[in-house]
Amino acid sequence: MEPFAVILMRKDSETGFFESEVGSYNIPSMGEYLESIFVIDKEEEDMVHLRITTATPVKDWEYSAIYDYYDEDRVSALDFVIKVEPIEDDYDPLWEVTFKLLDNIEETEEQIQKILETHHIELQEVMQEIKDKEEEYK
Repeated sequence: MEPFAVILMRKDSETGFFESEVGSYNIPSMGEYLESIFVIDKEEEDMVHLRITTATPVKDWEYSAIYDYYDEDRVSALDFVIKVEPIEDDYDPLWEVTFKLLDNIEETEEQIQKILETHHIELQEVMQEIKDKEEEYK
């Protein structure tokens, strides 16, 4: 996928409505895993909520298998990540990664990229692990 920019928006935690633009961030690669990104003010700190998913739609049986084998600890082991949470009410597997928004745009871009790269590695390993497990999940 080609590099692209995302606009980071502030979201009201009570209404869920987007209020204002926070900034524009360049994503050099692996942006196909990015489902959405927004900021919520929590206890006077801006927290980024980055939702990551699979790059392509998954088969019905793969949905459960991916969640069973995906290790959220791999992403949460990144020293800046506060929380990784699976979101199981979406069509494809989806995780929300929360981390503090930095004032420095380049550092925030690096954090986003590191999350995407770590997710990519974990997801590739999961797909390799489950490739022969279709019968177990049908």
